[in-house]
Amino acid sequence: MKRIAFVFCLFFLAYPLLAEEKEKEIKLELGELYDDTRSLVSVPTITHDGATLYFYSEVTLEDVKFQIKDAFSGEVVFSGNVYIRSNTSATIIPTYLSEGYYLLEIKISSNTYRGIFEIQ
Repeated sequence: MKRIAFVFCLFFLAYPLLAEEKEKEIKLELGELYDDTRSLVSVPTITHDGATLYFYSEVTLEDVKFQIKDAFSGEVVFSGNVYIRSNTSATIIPTYLSEGYYLLEIKISSNTYRGIFEIQ
């Protein structure tokens, strides 16, 4: 009985070390700034799990345009618009993305942000 309790406790102590983080955050950098710098622009947090992208924002963002480009050729492989409701996640599942590096560009108002991510 002590062995079972020991194994059980060991499992729960080791589980956080074995668990792998699935979603990885895409760090966005400002590419082009056209809005007045005195105004506040909310930039969403974007994570990905493979090819699935999750957009999250604390404020509602309407008509956020995005493009996914091959990081080496610059060819647009997927694009669209997303509506991000405040404090919820909007999910985008691009089709036909294989393993590799991709450049994500999002446009909010007239500001452009860019980030690179990898699909493994």
